Amino acid sequence: MLLSHNWHLVVVPWNTTAEGVLRHAPCGVVFSSGPEEPEETAEVVRTATGLLGKVPLLGIGLGSQILARALGGEVAAMACGHFGANQAVRHLASGRCAATSQAHRFAITGEFATPGTEVTDVNLTDATVEGFRHADLRVVGIQYSPAPKDATFREFAEMVHA
Repeated sequence: MLLSHNWHLVVVPWNTTAEGVLRHAPCGVVFSSGPEEPEETAEVVRTATGLLGKVPLLGIGLGSQILARALGGEVAAMACGHFGANQAVRHLASGRCAATSQAHRFAITGEFATPGTEVTDVNLTDATVEGFRHADLRVVGIQYSPAPKDATFREFAEMVHA
């Protein structure tokens, strides 16, 4: 999806600092999914915190949990994780529902210490947070795999092009 916008992509190691990321003069930064152990991401959370407000940020899966923690959110183990291709999610602004693909056993609690952070998507089965945004800091995050026409991805692309 990123390449469809003719964006030049640079992949950096997980332990790259915010300063190291900014040396590439990115138009936007994506925190991708990865091995799901949010307790082991403190260094990446520091990087995300250092990028807040400097460049648009998109988090997917574990990447969204990292961004949520950078915004003062909490991540907790779920009693029953979300796995599979038919997890029903509601986008709150539009009221539209989508069947999403997910694989996570930790959830964002929905409480954020950074004012202006809002929940955008919820799981219809257990009401857990599936997406969030902070318009002023240009941050969006989703727990599921985005589709090419996903509202969150479109929002991120608009932030990058602004």
